[in-house]
Amino acid sequence: LEQRLHENVTAAVAEHRDPIDILHDLLVRHVELLSVNVAIPRMIFSEQFYAASPARRRRVHGIVTGYLAKIADIVRAGQRCGRIRKDVDPGVISVMFLGVFQPAGVLWFLSDGQFDAPRQVREAWAIISGAIGVGKRKGQTR
Repeated sequence: LEQRLHENVTAAVAEHRDPIDILHDLLVRHVELLSVNVAIPRMIFSEQFYAASPARRRRVHGIVTGYLAKIADIVRAGQRCGRIRKDVDPGVISVMFLGVFQPAGVLWFLSDGQFDAPRQVREAWAIISGAIGVGKRKGQTR
């Protein structure tokens, strides 16, 4: 999981220059990762997975916080180049970013795949990217 999350960050950063595009691509990759690897949500949402092993809980916490730190770095880069608002905390945005998928992933998991998580993520991202973004890009209207 840790390796794939980091690979997704590396690939998104390599493929895009605009930080908003990087975040969007990373979100799409995150959704694909979890939809293809259905065991990941089962483990992450399972108390039994953690109950027997505090070390496992700390390890997964470290993976998630490391991922959030990489997202915050992308946000900081976006703030430096003027694409992301400077009046918001990068750490808060990184948790919001993860929160775009987390509830949709839970509903998707609980409904045995019946909940349309990709649509939910797409629509939620449109709202969040509009809230954190600065300026218009070519072809973009608001």
